[in-house]
Amino acid sequence: MESIRSCIVCGKKLPKERFLRIAKFKGGRIEISPRGGRGAYLCSDGECISEAFKGERLAKALRVKGKIDADTLQRLRDELEVIRKCEEK
Repeated sequence: MESIRSCIVCGKKLPKERFLRIAKFKGGRIEISPRGGRGAYLCSDGECISEAFKGERLAKALRVKGKIDADTLQRLRDELEVIRKCEEK
């Protein structure tokens, strides 16, 4: 049976392999990772990626206390945009 997950922005439900996954690991490190840590799933749609970084949506999904620092958010945004563009090809 496939593991179904939901996009933290639009709520679309798909098999987890079809989503981009951002994870928070012990020690507070946050990165794009297919497994491990506390995960948040995103569609590869550009709109969902943009919306995920507005407000505290991503921090809430990852159960981060406080805010995610701006450098980490920018790094994740950049990495997700590269992945999204590669998937379009």
